[in-house]
Amino acid sequence: MPTKRTSIIAGNWKMNSGINEGIQRCQEIVKLLPETNAEVIICPPFPHLYPLSEVLKNTPVMLGAQTVHKKASGAYTGDVGAFMVVEAGAEWVIIGHSERRQYYGETGADIREKILLAQDNGLTVIFCVGERIEERESNVYLDVITRQINEVLDPSINFDKLVIAYEPVWSIGTGKTASPEQANEVHMHIRQCIYNINGGKTGENIRVIYGGSMKPDNAAELLAQTDIDGGLIGGASLNAADFCQIVSHAG
Repeated sequence: MPTKRTSIIAGNWKMNSGINEGIQRCQEIVKLLPETNAEVIICPPFPHLYPLSEVLKNTPVMLGAQTVHKKASGAYTGDVGAFMVVEAGAEWVIIGHSERRQYYGETGADIREKILLAQDNGLTVIFCVGERIEERESNVYLDVITRQINEVLDPSINFDKLVIAYEPVWSIGTGKTASPEQANEVHMHIRQCIYNINGGKTGENIRVIYGGSMKPDNAAELLAQTDIDGGLIGGASLNAADFCQIVSHAG
């Protein structure tokens, strides 16, 4: 029988909200959180990590960072190291988000360094992959996903501390969403890529979550797909009620 994978709902706040607003939102999320077997994670901006770790102590909600630097420490003005986010209370980190690739020129080599360093510091990684609209329309999107995975992952990665998020770049912040069938097709392909890298058990067990404008009104249909194991939530994570409604569909 297929492995029953634990769902993940992670909220990526991006560069939004003051600390007081973030604290209030976290308190509301904890209050409204439905009973669930899903793992629930909040990924706020760096300055929020320690204050929110205090709010989330002794609650089911975990804390994640939105990125880390690829080097352990050094003369990298403005950057934040993996050990620092761990000290601030993070257990998870998003790496390779399309906005980091687009705006900061992160390459597969950069992303690989970050993943290895994050895992060495005990963080569980949400590794993002996804295609742009022209790659979708020219029907090379599965090739793009394969390349993004193969240039980063190999058997030296700790797959027990890795989750993959599929984020069709054309859907982020646009309100467009891949159909459940489109999303599931790519999730199945990602699982096959992991099978090719590290064998069938890893391919079956790896959790693949959807990161393309998941909202309360489409979450149930997306999460019902066989290979969608949760969501990386952007805009809807900035509203406690909407975020918790999505969690309620994750089961």
